[in-house]
Amino acid sequence: MARKYIVITWFDSFYEGGPYAKGDFRSRCEMESAGHYVSENDDHVSIAMEFDEEYETWRHITHIPKVNIIKRRFIVDAHKKKPNKTKKPRKR
Repeated sequence: MARKYIVITWFDSFYEGGPYAKGDFRSRCEMESAGHYVSENDDHVSIAMEFDEEYETWRHITHIPKVNIIKRRFIVDAHKKKPNKTKKPRKR
């Protein structure tokens, strides 16, 4: 099974215990998450921390709302074998 890996930069909600003055508030909490790309739909992207090859199942899945995504990038499948690009010697 070919797998995709993804890194997503996104913003999340956060809690501040206070007391804080009005100017001390942070504007947002920027997060970066990476993992196995599971799926996506119109609302969110799902990534998992673990993948079990034997059963082809994921665990510890995070669902990130698309409206919160700042950027994302896919990583090449590290388990995919690269073709051998060395040329074979010619027969004479």
